[in-house]
Amino acid sequence: MNVFLNGQNFPRKLSEVEEYWLNSILPEKRPGYKIYFDKIKTLYVIGYGKFPPFNLILGEKEDKPDLTIPPQPLVATGTFHYKFGKVHVSIFEEFENQIEVDFQSEGFIYYEISSNEIINKETKFFTYSNWSPGQKHPFDNTDLRLIEIDQKITLVISQPNKRLWIYDREFQTNKFIPITNFYQAVLKILKIKDAKIVSDINYFFLNLNKFNDIQLREAFINYNRNWKKVELDISFNPKKEKINWFKKLLKRLTWKK
Repeated sequence: MNVFLNGQNFPRKLSEVEEYWLNSILPEKRPGYKIYFDKIKTLYVIGYGKFPPFNLILGEKEDKPDLTIPPQPLVATGTFHYKFGKVHVSIFEEFENQIEVDFQSEGFIYYEISSNEIINKETKFFTYSNWSPGQKHPFDNTDLRLIEIDQKITLVISQPNKRLWIYDREFQTNKFIPITNFYQAVLKILKIKDAKIVSDINYFFLNLNKFNDIQLREAFINYNRNWKKVELDISFNPKKEKINWFKKLLKRLTWKK
């Protein structure tokens, strides 16, 4: 048994509070998240990640944290607000039977607070994990843009929050998409080579209305071909947008503004 920084003993099971938070952002009613929650219940906290003391690694009881593992994609995240502060909770994809979890508290140290003051005592709680098409952004209720990629996958874009994710209808999960490589795929589709635009990711969100659904769908298919995120049925033929030729002409005239 090893004792680290704040007196935590490793290996150990998740605390009641940690398991409560993770269960909240990995809702069991959604099959894609239930797989992860069932998995972490079998694992142990085997030590700290690269950012102790609230960055932890889950693994088999006799394992040691492998800090050479590259950063893994985010599986789920959520924010819990309490009268004494808030905590941001994140879990990342499994890699070689180890899972990184993060509990970043603000205003309090969570392991110094009684579980009775935390469990079911949040004043507000936000997570992307409960989001479904038809709803607005889960954190601030702003509008979202949805692009149907195939019968199973929908691309979701939050302009105010500069976030992209894909909703999987089969597993009912929301998987985050890094903007950088997707943005490059968009520029390639549109044959944009202007150096200022290419290097300015904010251009995508500020000019989102200049990209139609067909272009964004094609860009995502190309992006996914190079940075595999999900299995796609590219034979799927979504409903085509009705072309407003006046708007199309106006878009061409204002493109470089």
